[in-house]
Amino acid sequence: MQAKCTPVQGEGENSSTHYLRVDVPCDSVGAILGSITVETTHPRAPTLQIPVSGIVRPRFELTPPSASFGTVKVDEKKELLLILSWDEGGSTVKTATCDKPYMAASVQTLEEGKVYLLRLQYTGGAAKGILQGIVNVETTNKSQPLLAVPFVGRVE
Repeated sequence: MQAKCTPVQGEGENSSTHYLRVDVPCDSVGAILGSITVETTHPRAPTLQIPVSGIVRPRFELTPPSASFGTVKVDEKKELLLILSWDEGGSTVKTATCDKPYMAASVQTLEEGKVYLLRLQYTGGAAKGILQGIVNVETTNKSQPLLAVPFVGRVE
């Protein structure tokens, strides 16, 4: 973690009120717990320990986080819908693809730059047994240009 302390705007460098900004690396997702040491010019408190805690949410959320088709028949068709949400606007989904011939993937924009509907379709024709693979979702987000969405199921 890195911190930067700045005076409240308009009050100058000698202001007694400051903002403390704590930057957390973007790959830190989950609970954070630590402290920031602040050096001061005050004679009775030359340093301060300020506790920092919280939860860093991922920049995107896929609901549900994976796709389970359950049990399907060889020639059955089944569709699953997933919602991909970005915490800030500006990230768009370009494509969704799967290299399995019995799967189709498409994307529909629900809210430009923020919310997308990921449609996964089992189109039939897979061999009996375990159904599994990855749907690749290409985005314009610099920190997450490619999302790998796993899918599972069983073909009878």
